[in-house]
Amino acid sequence: CSQIAPGNWVGSQCILLPEKGYWIIVTTDDDLSVFDAVPTDPTLEYNLYTGANLISFPSAGSVGVSDALPDDIEDSVSGVITEGGACSQIEPGTWVGSHCSFHGTHGYWMITTADISFSFDFNMLGRTNIAYKQEKLSGYEYTQSSKQAFYFIESVENIKAGDWILAYNGKKLIGARQ
Repeated sequence: CSQIAPGNWVGSQCILLPEKGYWIIVTTDDDLSVFDAVPTDPTLEYNLYTGANLISFPSAGSVGVSDALPDDIEDSVSGVITEGGACSQIEPGTWVGSHCSFHGTHGYWMITTADISFSFDFNMLGRTNIAYKQEKLSGYEYTQSSKQAFYFIESVENIKAGDWILAYNGKKLIGARQ
């Protein structure tokens, strides 16, 4: 859906649906407010197709990916991607990556290997409303690209807690993770 004039939207998807996730493109930094909205039913059923599905997370809290996915469908999910973070299932029930929890107010690309239907499991839900905050390394700022790639590093020699891994394209810093 695109805004062609102030308040005038056109396109094939101009109604926000609670089970869907959305990328909202803005021309300047701004706050987004949704009016006349009702909380999403946490028992909402998601019907996903094999491949990448952009979905919502219907809670203000957060919960780990493995805890949030029902056991009977978890093996059919190979990865979860959100802005600036990703998580991959490297063996049944073992998730690795920089963002291995679902957080309220975030959208997610859920990568599935089969068609599945499920509702999130909120038994392990953290009721705090703490937003995910990526730490930044002073002096090494970069702009997050919408054309992202994620790298899962198995091992690094001579690294200790608190060290940083920096990713460059030529001489341009394109990413960093502590």
